[in-house]
Amino acid sequence: MAHATQASRYSGIVLALMLGLGAAACRDTPSLSGAEGRLRLSARRVDFPHAYPGTRREAEVRVVNGGRAPLDVVWTDVTAPFSLEAALPVRVLAGEVPVRLRFAPEAEGTYEVILTGTASDGGRCSWCWRARRSRCRSASRP
Repeated sequence: MAHATQASRYSGIVLALMLGLGAAACRDTPSLSGAEGRLRLSARRVDFPHAYPGTRREAEVRVVNGGRAPLDVVWTDVTAPFSLEAALPVRVLAGEVPVRLRFAPEAEGTYEVILTGTASDGGRCSWCWRARRSRCRSASRP
């Protein structure tokens, strides 16, 4: 019985050492202290093709954080006739976030909007969206 108690003591010590070494091995090396985020866009300019009344054009771009630290981003407003499928990301982790843009004009003309994101680290990036709405196609008469 004394032998069993001594064996369980040793197994407890071995288990504690294994857990301690396992936790140390899972640490991020090097640590994230001093890590930075880098806000970028997959395209600085988006040119939508011509759109006719009753149609909508879409494009997909990506908001990219090329750094290792998450970023909080404040965006300027998107104005009509441009819109977004979903809200722009206000927190961007390391990696990419897809963003779907839309253009649906109601009047003829050329449109442009500049959307700017300002990150928590002071970085800024801007998109320029341009589009043109064409006149209605005239219906051919027999």
